[in-house]
Amino acid sequence: MKTLITGFLNQVMLAEALQQAGAAQYERTDARKAHRNGQDLADDLNARGYRKAANTIERFLPGLMSYTAFPKQHGKRIRTTNMMEWVNRELKRRTKVVGAFPNEESLLRLVGSILMDINEEWVTGRRYLTMERE
Repeated sequence: MKTLITGFLNQVMLAEALQQAGAAQYERTDARKAHRNGQDLADDLNARGYRKAANTIERFLPGLMSYTAFPKQHGKRIRTTNMMEWVNRELKRRTKVVGAFPNEESLLRLVGSILMDINEEWVTGRRYLTMERE
């Protein structure tokens, strides 16, 4: 129950912060506007007495704005973790077959080979994000 309430409160606080910063949730803006909105949010939090939160936003703001370097049409796929979740499920599915590994090196060899297979499949076949300019 505590987790449910905390999650709800986090969502409410996020919506309020985004509303005060003048940005809708998942709104794609240019790099300058996004950085300015983030800085305004940090300043507002600092003024309200949330210094630690403001420091955290200021410290991680360049990393938080890295999505603006990608083309806008990649926005939907960048903001989700579907690809990562799929890789984790695939690793779990294929390591469950083995059960117990005799040592750490055997686990690393299997996981490494699975990740190499996934990487080869994405490089040669699937196109999740096309980098060609239109």
